[in-house]
Amino acid sequence: MAAAGSRAGRAPGHGPSIGNMADHILIVGAGLAGAGAAVELRERGFDGDIELIGAEAHAPYIRPPLSKGYLAGTDERASFEVKPAGWYAEHGIRFVPDATVTALDTAARSVTLASGDTLGYDKLLLATGSTPRPLPVPGGELAGVHLLRTVDQADALHAALADGGRRVVLIGSGWIGMEVAATARTLGNEVTVLMRGAVPLHSQLGPELGADFARLHIENGVVLRADVSASEVVGVGAR
Repeated sequence: MAAAGSRAGRAPGHGPSIGNMADHILIVGAGLAGAGAAVELRERGFDGDIELIGAEAHAPYIRPPLSKGYLAGTDERASFEVKPAGWYAEHGIRFVPDATVTALDTAARSVTLASGDTLGYDKLLLATGSTPRPLPVPGGELAGVHLLRTVDQADALHAALADGGRRVVLIGSGWIGMEVAATARTLGNEVTVLMRGAVPLHSQLGPELGADFARLHIENGVVLRADVSASEVVGVGAR
């Protein structure tokens, strides 16, 4: 067993080694939380087996740039990876991409993947995060309706917005919606935001700060429609 701090990259004062509290730790979810946990385990001296299961084909990355710099085309893909892709293998972490857990058996200490494979564990960490809600109205499945959570979705949205001159409607005025609105406007598109409340970010910031954000977006050419909900999306194809 390696001594505490014997692995490269452990920062001074980073805390005591956790030792081998288990032989095999399985982490389901390869976002910032899951990948960060794997990194922290190694940096604190855990030298047992670590498996990191991710639903996407990409190495773990940080999501906030997807609605800002990466969507705008100014941030490189590598700039928001949790670690370079080769880091996991170099540190003895088995990263399993493009895999979805479909069943959990706590008695047998195992999970089943969509592929049918079964993985055992001594300790299990669930770090699956959240998923965006599809628009539950007629037309919500049309090709021109985008969701944004993954880098692939950001790539598709960037391709639609990058040349400017499009009319864009954002349904929802939380952080991601308003960030996408600002980015789409910066890229030269006409942008309208449909809000259920009176101001954007009302539930996060309250009415006063929400009003400040509203003024900022209006000054930059974003149209805000307050107290409305979408009931249907009408269109043909992706436009």
